[in-house]
Amino acid sequence: MTGNASAEETNEQLTEEYQVNWDDARENTEESDDSVDFGASSNSNSARASKWGDLASGKTALSPTTKTITSEGTTKGKIISTVVSATTSIRNANLSLTKNGSKKIAIGKLTATSEAALGRNSSSNVYTGLTIHTATNSGVLYEARTTKSNAY
Repeated sequence: MTGNASAEETNEQLTEEYQVNWDDARENTEESDDSVDFGASSNSNSARASKWGDLASGKTALSPTTKTITSEGTTKGKIISTVVSATTSIRNANLSLTKNGSKKIAIGKLTATSEAALGRNSSSNVYTGLTIHTATNSGVLYEARTTKSNAY
């Protein structure tokens, strides 16, 4: 029992300590889809996510209202020993506005949900939601990103 508890604590610590580098993340958004499966449940030497995976799934969605545009990023764990996080950001490139959401963490098969919102402008602008997803298992942290863009 203590071995599993210790492994879970290690996974939680790695996830909590992970910091998003937003400048780096925004440079590579054109390669991202609005959803992704990532991470490998077997212990791997690679700390970067591949495009496939069985540890977690991630998604970014945009929700407009009359006054705001909200980016919602979700990361869902697929196995009980995984610790996942979601950290989202929304950007209005036309007005050079960006708002970063806070990191949310979930354990096991639960879902971490992060939100960020910007005020809606009267003229049509392109809004882009970007979410950084992590899944940690067996002391290895996997990262993936998803994006969603739309004009409102």
